[in-house]
Parts: sequence; C-alpha cells; structure tokens
Amino acid sequence: MKPFFEIDYERLPNGVFYSFQTIINSSKLNNISPVVLTIMEIEYMLQIEFTNGFLINNNINYYTEENIRKFERLILSLPEFPENINIIRERFLNIELPKIKQALERHNNPSENYLRALENLSDIIKRN
Repeated sequence: MKPFFEIDYERLPNGVFYSFQTIINSSKLNNISPVVLTIMEIEYMLQIEFTNGFLINNNINYYTEENIRKFERLILSLPEFPENINIIRERFLNIELPKIKQALERHNNPSENYLRALENLSDIIKRN
C-alpha cells in the first residue's frame, strides 16, 4: 500500500472519501489512546462524511441509516468520565447527531421550503 502522502487525491471519484482507517494507518498517529482515536474517528465522520450536518451531492452516499448508527455507536462508546471527554460526548450526542438525523429526514421527506432552498443553493453553486 502506498503511504497516504503519496496518494493522488484526485483519483477518488467525486463523492468518495478516504476511510478514516486508511488515513490513520498512513499517518504517524499510531500510538494514541483508544478514546482519542474514537474521538478522531467521530470528528472525521462529522466533518468529512456528514459535512457537519449538511447533506449535499458529494456526501449523499454517507448519509445512510447504517453509517448514522455507526456514528451513534462510536459516540456511545465514549466514557462519561473524565469530564472533558463527557463534554465532547454530549456535544456529539445532543447537537451533532440530531443535526445529521434531521438532514437525512429532510432529504427523505423534503418540504417545499427545503426544495426551494436546494434550488437556490444549486443556483449559487452554478454561478461560482
């Protein structure tokens, strides 16, 4: 396997991202605690796969019930102590996870306002 820094980023198809495991295995972050590794994976999923709760064409393949369940499972696997870990856990569980679930719900059951917003966004993207 090629080291991550030697991989040509443009070879991935549009809407496909490197897996977290591929990135970690190719990095120098091999000796970190399992809790920190889990937090990093949750953050990767949130920012890269779920685009911070915004469902767009590039990440639509990641907005699946299975992937959302994995995200939730990882969150729930975090310990409640120490307090700094619990603060992170609560943010993911009570703020980020609901945003992701709501984005999928809006996509699956779009309202008229949601469809209009998508149309407006696509117009803006086309202009840029």
